[in-house]
Amino acid sequence: MAIHHVHMKSIGRGAGRSAFAKGMYNSAGKGKDERTGIDHDFTRKAGVSATTLYFSGAESQERIDEFWNRVEQHHRRQDAVVAREVECALPAELSAEQRAILAMSFGKDISEKYGVAVQVNVHAPREADGLNHHAHYLLSACYCAGKGELGKKVVELDPIHCQRQKLENAMDALRPVWAERANHALAMAGHEVRIDHRTLDAQGIDREAQIHMGQSAAALESKGIRTDRGDKNREIEAANAEIRRLRREIQEVNRMEKTPPSDLPHPAPRPIPAQSENAENRLAEQNRRAREADEELRQKRAAEEQRRQAEQEQRRQAEQEQRRQAEQERALRETARRIAQRAHSSTTMSPKPR
Repeated sequence: MAIHHVHMKSIGRGAGRSAFAKGMYNSAGKGKDERTGIDHDFTRKAGVSATTLYFSGAESQERIDEFWNRVEQHHRRQDAVVAREVECALPAELSAEQRAILAMSFGKDISEKYGVAVQVNVHAPREADGLNHHAHYLLSACYCAGKGELGKKVVELDPIHCQRQKLENAMDALRPVWAERANHALAMAGHEVRIDHRTLDAQGIDREAQIHMGQSAAALESKGIRTDRGDKNREIEAANAEIRRLRREIQEVNRMEKTPPSDLPHPAPRPIPAQSENAENRLAEQNRRAREADEELRQKRAAEEQRRQAEQEQRRQAEQEQRRQAEQERALRETARRIAQRAHSSTTMSPKPR
C-alpha cells in the first residue's frame, strides 16, 4: 500500500562523499570526477527507469557528469556540503508511467521553490515483493539559474541555519507538497488509498508509528533474514495489536452492560448485582491494562525521541569539530606560507659574501 516517506540527507566532503559519484550512482552512469581523479562506473546498476535534470524548474539537456563536475569545482572548501539528496517512496498502486510523471513533477517543484538544480531518478525495487518503488532527488547545495549558472549556498536547505534563524525546515515544507502531489496522482489513477504527511498524533490515531526499514534491511527481510529494524517494527506492531485487542474487549464489556437481558420485555432498571460486579471488575481490569500499554508506548516514544535528539546533537558536534579542524588546518597552512615567504624574502635581500 502507499506510504508516506520523504527523507533528506547531505552530501558533504567532510564525510568523504562526492556529489559527482552520487549523481553517477543514481543515474547508473559513468564518468571521471575531475576533482578527485576517480573514475566511476555504475552502468551495471539495474532498475533506473527515468533520469531528468532541472535548473530552477526548467528541464536541462546538460550531461549529468559535466554538470556535477562543475558543481564540485564551484565549491572550494574541503568540508563543503556540495549537494543534498531527497528520497521519496512512490506509490506501488501507480503504473510505471504514472510514477515517473509524479516523480518528475515533484522534482520540478523542488527546483522552482529553492532555485536549485535537481537530478531526478526513478528506481525500481530490488526486493521480491516489488513494492519499494522510490525516487532520488539530488539537489545542488547552491543556487542554479535556468541556464546552469551556479551561485551562493541556499541556506533555506540547511537544517542548522533554519533552526538557528527559526525558519521552516525544508522537510517540513516539502512533505505536504509531496503528499498533495501523490494523493492527486492516486486520485487521477482511480485509487481510493491516500497518504498523510502528518504524525499519527496529529491525525488522531492512537498507535505507535513504525520505523522506516530502508533498502538494505528490507532486502534482508524479504530473504527471511531478521534485522534490528525488522525486529523493532515487529515489537511495535505487537504492541499496537495488543492495544487494539484491549480496546475491543473494553467496547464489548461496555456493550454488554448496556444490553438488557433478552427475556425481559423492557430494559431492566439496573443490572443484576453479581453481573454488574463482574462487568465492573472486567472493565476495571481492561482499563488498567490499557493504561499500562499506553504508558509503555509513551515511554518507548520518549526514549526514541531522546535517542533521536542525542544523535542530532552528536552530528552537530561532529560537524562543529570538522569545521574547527578545517579552520586550524587553514590557519597552519597560512602560517607556513607566510614563514616560507619571509624566509624567501630574507634570502633574496641578504648581501652576497665577498
